[in-house]
Amino acid sequence: MYQDAFHYKIINSLLAQIPAGIQYNVLHNGIDNAKQLKIQSPNCIVLNFDILEYYEFDHTVQPITPFSQNFLQIVDAHPDTKFVLMCQVENVQKELTHARIDIVRSSSGLCREDEAYKALLPETKKNLNSKKKFICLNRHPKQYRINLVSYLLALDLDQHGTISFHKKNALAPTWLERVSWDLTDNQKQHVRPLLEHGYDKLKKSTLENSLHEVDKIYSEKIDNAKNFDLHLRSMYQDHFVEIVSESAFNIPFYGASEKFKNSVYGYVFPILIGGTGLVDFLRNLGFDMFDDVIDHSYDSIPDPLDRLCAAVDLNRKLLSEDGLAKTLWIKNQHRFLHNVEFIKTALFDKIQHRAQEDFGKVRWNTV
Repeated sequence: MYQDAFHYKIINSLLAQIPAGIQYNVLHNGIDNAKQLKIQSPNCIVLNFDILEYYEFDHTVQPITPFSQNFLQIVDAHPDTKFVLMCQVENVQKELTHARIDIVRSSSGLCREDEAYKALLPETKKNLNSKKKFICLNRHPKQYRINLVSYLLALDLDQHGTISFHKKNALAPTWLERVSWDLTDNQKQHVRPLLEHGYDKLKKSTLENSLHEVDKIYSEKIDNAKNFDLHLRSMYQDHFVEIVSESAFNIPFYGASEKFKNSVYGYVFPILIGGTGLVDFLRNLGFDMFDDVIDHSYDSIPDPLDRLCAAVDLNRKLLSEDGLAKTLWIKNQHRFLHNVEFIKTALFDKIQHRAQEDFGKVRWNTV
């Protein structure tokens, strides 16, 4: 996972607080070869633990990501060593429940490029003559994005919004070849026909052509904040809602990324396509999730396909009815500003304070 100055600032601050006399070593991304790793110190601090390396990992099929499984093998191979995991992702404790592992949430994906986003101006202007209601940007063709776009196309919602999709040549011949989920009887009967229809439309569509601005961040190698400023800002002017395709979906939520943060700076109502509980996490963190505008009850649905479809179905009126999203946006401009100000003034302090609290609970091996 990408690490930036904010994360390293917290890490360096925490390492400086380790009590005198505590013996430890530090691993930077050094847990790939579990069988070869030999740790001599009574304490081992692991940095940059990327549980999201397996974005397409599906918890409905396997109970634990390969990366966490590998880490647990290392712990078991060193019975006299205490491990302190410093990571940027949430909910790691659900996979790593072990007496000799303490977890420090040393940052968050929301905090990357903190200085750049603090200086970034939000896009407050909207084209009130725009016929578009929503935007939905999808680049890497992960299975949930393929299914999201297929579902939107099956419901003919593309006429109401801007939908992007990349690498259509990576699509399999049939929809079933891009689905790992076990379908329920209801899904087989009611959802599968829609998705197969939408998938056929996707293969024939020209959506890929709308990704010019999104791709610039990769071709020009610029940071996310600058990409927003130069290439995405104008896109947000014509839209009032965003269906945010986050970095992970099948697994329980592991935080949010610049994708959600861009929706905040874009002054749009967010519908999140992410892991179970992501909306609740952001709400508890301090973001206004516009619960009176968006039906986020999809957030608690464990089945991935049901959750994905519900995110669209529950908010279909907002995505398609003429004038509705625009009218609600006009009434709630002050609330968009609140979320921007929360990022600029409170978010980073909250994450830093949380990291300090976690670190204070570490039980060091003093042997």
